Amino acid sequence: MEYQVKELKEGVKLHLIHNDKFKTNLVSIFITSKLTREDVTKNALIPAILRRGSKNMPTQKEISEMLEDMYGATFNCGIDKRGDNQVLKFYIESINDTYLPENEENMLNKTINEILEIVFDPYLENGAFSNQYLEQEKNNIKQLIDAKIDNKAKYALDRCTEEMYKDKTYSLYKYGYVEDLQNINPKNLYDHYKKIIENAKIDIFISGNIDKNLVQNIEQL
Repeated sequence: MEYQVKELKEGVKLHLIHNDKFKTNLVSIFITSKLTREDVTKNALIPAILRRGSKNMPTQKEISEMLEDMYGATFNCGIDKRGDNQVLKFYIESINDTYLPENEENMLNKTINEILEIVFDPYLENGAFSNQYLEQEKNNIKQLIDAKIDNKAKYALDRCTEEMYKDKTYSLYKYGYVEDLQNINPKNLYDHYKKIIENAKIDIFISGNIDKNLVQNIEQL
């Protein structure tokens, strides 16, 4: 296994992990920002909104069709908490070019292009996120937060964390709080998204049986 890291610009790093043991490549983007009570719910909504559509694929149906055209590539995203940080996570796993017919489009470059578009070129309406998508995702987040009590063991652990780290950022629930949702709208969430992209720490990982000379279009960030 060979590992290389390159700083594309301040706060943005590209990690190349060459490993020929697998038949797929994995392209991942991790956006890390400080965990705060003010922003925790907005941050949790961002991956949910971005997965709904991009500039050239404005619906989930079109994103699904793109993945099917990529020989059944898989896309996933989510939110996590690491110490006092909140991490927005995005992944696309696709077949390695070694196993494709000759003259086929370079799958690694296509994978990179598609995940960059989903994360950095979202679908907008009148210069903001889609109100329809946002309202649906706010409802989904509300249901997720309300349902945490259903898993008694996990709920007990969350409550223990809240009490042990009371008045500290680590006590915050990674999906945020229902009472914050009513004040989030398409414009202020999009403004927050732009602030995150501009200021957060961004790590892009490309792993698999890759030719580093074929990795293009990352410099556009």
